[in-house]
Amino acid sequence: MSSPAPGKPRATLDSLPLEIKARIVELCDEQDERFEAMMDETARRARYVDSAHLDVLVAQCRTTNLPSVSALFRVSKAWSDLAAPYRFKVLKLSRTHNVTFRCLIAYSRARHFRQLVLDKPAGPAGDLVFLASILALSFEKVQHIVVKQSVIPVLQLTSLSNGHVRLWDQRGFCAMNLRRLLRVATLLDLSVAECGTITEFLKHSLVLRELTVDLAELSDAPDHLAHILAAAPSVTKLRLVTPAGFSFNMTKPSAPPQTWPSLRSLEIEGPLSGDGIASFALHFAASLTSLVIHTLEDDPDAVVPLFKSEKLPVLAHLTLRTTTDCAYDIAWCMLGTLEPKHVPALTTLAVNFEDHGDALAADSDDKRLLEQIETFAKASRTLRKVTLFDTLSTVMSVQQAYFAQWAARLNLRVCLDPHDSQPEWPVLRAREYQQNRAPNEEMEQSERDALTTGVDRTTQFLYEWVGRAKYLGDDVELARIAESLCAVELERAAMLT
Repeated sequence: MSSPAPGKPRATLDSLPLEIKARIVELCDEQDERFEAMMDETARRARYVDSAHLDVLVAQCRTTNLPSVSALFRVSKAWSDLAAPYRFKVLKLSRTHNVTFRCLIAYSRARHFRQLVLDKPAGPAGDLVFLASILALSFEKVQHIVVKQSVIPVLQLTSLSNGHVRLWDQRGFCAMNLRRLLRVATLLDLSVAECGTITEFLKHSLVLRELTVDLAELSDAPDHLAHILAAAPSVTKLRLVTPAGFSFNMTKPSAPPQTWPSLRSLEIEGPLSGDGIASFALHFAASLTSLVIHTLEDDPDAVVPLFKSEKLPVLAHLTLRTTTDCAYDIAWCMLGTLEPKHVPALTTLAVNFEDHGDALAADSDDKRLLEQIETFAKASRTLRKVTLFDTLSTVMSVQQAYFAQWAARLNLRVCLDPHDSQPEWPVLRAREYQQNRAPNEEMEQSERDALTTGVDRTTQFLYEWVGRAKYLGDDVELARIAESLCAVELERAAMLT
């Protein structure tokens, strides 16, 4: 009796064409980046919730959802070569203590790194030698450099007056090698305590396009802002994090006009006070297309940033965000002084919208804010999209219907907080509710709706997955389903019910 013919072998990942495998790695990297951005936003939300447990849950989520690219990197030599450029994108100095990394990985993977983060404070002489050697590596793709205040004293960019360095001068080598990297960097992120430090870095950044400056620890008088900007003529995107009492009123330095940067994007974050912000933005009116004002100020008596007669003729995107107890007062004042004639090219507007649950109440802050946006939208000929940022809550179905009608009436596209769709947030809130709820305390309806939506979507996927495997008679796929159910303990939970 002849044996049955062997079945067609199942395809494996290793048998795929090289282009397909490369695309898989690329998609995994995109997924990892989306997850990381989602977790960063979830962590931001958790900071504004009165609960210490959410921080722990967010950390657990990061631990249980390790990067997909790292998993692919460990599959085989072929997959390792494909995944390496995506796994080794960021070199963070504070995470280079491992001996294997210092002696092998840092040197063999230097060609892959795209971002260099210098965030380690001054340490023993051995660490200084390693820092000098790291900066001397052949970073072919590094264009983004992040420098924290804690490491700036070690770097001492001004230590090379004549461009020469002695063999035993580790700090000199650090400065020399960092200067070399700055000359090709297009993105620079600085945290400084003195404005003079910024100009020293900018002096060597010849092709800089994007600049982030964190001035939260500023110790000297903030009167060098104009000179800083004049030292960065090629910058098109600027982000400033400012301390309390920071003044944006400034006078242009006596420099040729061509040295002034033509900013296309400006973001300002901090405990802002005073009406100098709009005037500051006016310095870049001819080129500015995106403006973000993120206010961190709880003082109800603070002078809110206002728009007066300033005109930003090419501004297309305006974001007004607040993370304070006075969110509505701030948004109300800023929007109240904004007129379409100030921003004749505005197409998108994003503002805080704190509590969707009260949006239908006639006397609610939400309702008043919507009416103000509606007044602006009716007077504007260019506005096409409105984004309503929400700090914590999720949107109930009844509110979605309300906003759909509101958007249709104004002929606008309305986005209800792009982070509402992230699956981890309702799950984390439900887990926190389960662990820490008070007696007779019920979950908010909006959170219950979001959790129900996520559960329904997942159970529907499982139902279709099982049905497809049964229809095809695919025992291997059924085994995979069983393994997946065991991994999340669904089978054990089913036996207990």
